[in-house]
Amino acid sequence: MYYYGVIFIVVLVVIHTQRICCLLPMQHIYIYTFNAELANNYKEDGNFNYKYKKYRLAILGYTTGIKTKCKDDDLMAQLYNNRAAAHFMLQNYRQAF
Repeated sequence: MYYYGVIFIVVLVVIHTQRICCLLPMQHIYIYTFNAELANNYKEDGNFNYKYKKYRLAILGYTTGIKTKCKDDDLMAQLYNNRAAAHFMLQNYRQAF
């Protein structure tokens, strides 16, 4: 509870000094790169499991990467494509489609 009060006071001070315009874009970039890095890590985990024919674990890795809602369209396309390939290998043709 104490931490929320400190954060609230800091935000008020920042808004009061009109520096909020400088802070918001930096926070947005940090969140974007964090989500992209996290999604990429889940993709690599899924690729590792796919390589060793652990398709169910690969599907879990790709699905978790998709749930990060990364803004990188290429990475998201790779996650969806790889998940479909893992479903195909398990003969889950409806899920692969």
